[in-house]
Amino acid sequence: MPTPTVYSSSGTQWPILQSKTEQKFKSGLFNVSAEFIRPSGNISLPEKIETSIGEVDVWPEPTVSVGTDGFERISATGYGLWDETIYEVRNYTVGEITASITQYINPTTDPDTGTIYYDTATREIAYPGFIFEIAHIKTIRQKGSLVLPAAPNLKVLNSSSDSSSVEINEFYLPQNFITFIGVPGAIQKTIQISNVVVNHYGSIEEVEVVYSITKARANFLQTPP
Repeated sequence: MPTPTVYSSSGTQWPILQSKTEQKFKSGLFNVSAEFIRPSGNISLPEKIETSIGEVDVWPEPTVSVGTDGFERISATGYGLWDETIYEVRNYTVGEITASITQYINPTTDPDTGTIYYDTATREIAYPGFIFEIAHIKTIRQKGSLVLPAAPNLKVLNSSSDSSSVEINEFYLPQNFITFIGVPGAIQKTIQISNVVVNHYGSIEEVEVVYSITKARANFLQTPP
C-alpha cells in the first residue's frame, strides 16, 4: 500500500502544485491546466504556473473545490506564447476578372507621310468562373498590440484546374476576339481584410484574420495593326 503524502503546515508554501497538463496550438497559443492543493481555511491562490516554456500568468480566476479531507483543491489555467510562427489555411471562392480591352479604331492616313493614325476605344468585360484564394491566418500577440499579420500573396486560378495559376504570362481571351497582348499579363488584385476575430486569454491574444481578393482585373491592348 503506497505511503500517503504528509504536508507540514509550517514552512509549506501553499498552494502546492499536484498536476498539470500542457497543450500547444498551431497559432502559437500555449495552454496549461493545473491542480493545486491547500488546507481548508487557507486563502492563498496561485498567480503563476511553472511550465515547460517558463512561468505563465493564471487566467481566469481559479476555481476552488472543498474536500472532506481537510484540503481544498484549486483548478487553474494559464496561457502563454510558445511560437510566433503564423498558422495559415488557404480556402477558395469563385470570382470574376474584369478585363479592360483597348482597341485601335478609325484609321486615318497622313497624306504627306503615309503614316496611319488610330483612335482608341476601351471597353470592359467581366469574365466569371475564376477561383480566388482566401487566407485564414491565426497568430498570437501580447494584449493591447495592434499588429496584424501581413497580407499574403493570394492567387487567381483557372476554374479548370486549381493548380493552374493565371498570375503569370497571358490572360486568354476567347478565340473569336482579335489577338491582344497583356500589359503585362499579370492580374491586378485588391487584397483586403474581410474578417478579424480577437480571442482574449489574459495577457495573451489570439488573432484570426481573413484576407480575401475583393477585385481582380487585367488590362489588354490590341496588337498594333
